[in-house]
Amino acid sequence: MLLLILGAGASHDCSPLPDLSKPHLARELFDKRPINLAAMQHHPVVRPIISELEDIVENNSSSIETELDRLVQESETNNALKRQLMALRFYLREIIESVSNAALNNQGGVTSYVSLVNKLQKWQKLQKEPICIINFNYDLLLEEALLHAGINWKVSIFDDYTKRDDFILIKPHGSINWVRWVSNPTPNQIYDPIENAHRIDLEDAAFHMSSEGFPQRQFIPVPALAVPVGHKYSFECPQVMLGKMAQILPKTTKVITIGWQGAEEHFKAALETINNKVDLMIVTGSEEGGARVLSNLNYLRKNRVSKFSNGFTAFVKIPEFQQFLDLEHF
Repeated sequence: MLLLILGAGASHDCSPLPDLSKPHLARELFDKRPINLAAMQHHPVVRPIISELEDIVENNSSSIETELDRLVQESETNNALKRQLMALRFYLREIIESVSNAALNNQGGVTSYVSLVNKLQKWQKLQKEPICIINFNYDLLLEEALLHAGINWKVSIFDDYTKRDDFILIKPHGSINWVRWVSNPTPNQIYDPIENAHRIDLEDAAFHMSSEGFPQRQFIPVPALAVPVGHKYSFECPQVMLGKMAQILPKTTKVITIGWQGAEEHFKAALETINNKVDLMIVTGSEEGGARVLSNLNYLRKNRVSKFSNGFTAFVKIPEFQQFLDLEHF
């Protein structure tokens, strides 16, 4: 079983866009690029959070994830903060959708995800070995590559992500085309999920695809996106994905990480269920980043470890990628 783990660095480096138009890294989610400024105007309730995070970025005093972690914990006794964090879900969906569209429209939609999927599907046809992709990104750039890869990739319900024998896709932190349906206690009135965030328990709200029609008077759709905190206490995906992940991880023999820091503690517990010694390939944008990921994955039992520090776009072009895929497992 080949396990591919994608982090924010993968989408950030998937298309040769100007820096201010690239898909965001965590520290760029709240800066003053035009896409962000437009979303701040559309979702003004999120502005106090952004004001706090600006100081963190400017002074480099902490990480965005650590600060959001603190705010999530404070919100347990702060209703205003609960409303701001709810607004953050809508803000994140808007900016991620905007930058994703820019990446797809650039160069006719030929992203590095297209090259990645093309090589993986050729290898999979020869080896008849399933490929599980754990994608921590909210965007649909990988799905767009799968859709046009000639493998009849179609997703209309959540089971479609995990039922195939060739490619299995799991998005533990949510997706911009997913929502949770929140019950509307006042069906004859407009119910604002941001204004009423302190009354909403998302744990009880079911996951749905955005494309599904919903009874507008009975339910309100809320973006199913995990707030990017340092520890990511919980997953933001349907149980069918978590069940599939628990089923297939112990069978993993090869692991490729691309643009992923390996810092999610709750996912670490899942990876620790891998029974085999794995061959590991770490793809980052710097040598320091590769060393940090390797340190974060010190609990994995390993056969061979390879690191590539020139980014995702360069990685899909080098022969070492194919050579890693073809390694015999022992």
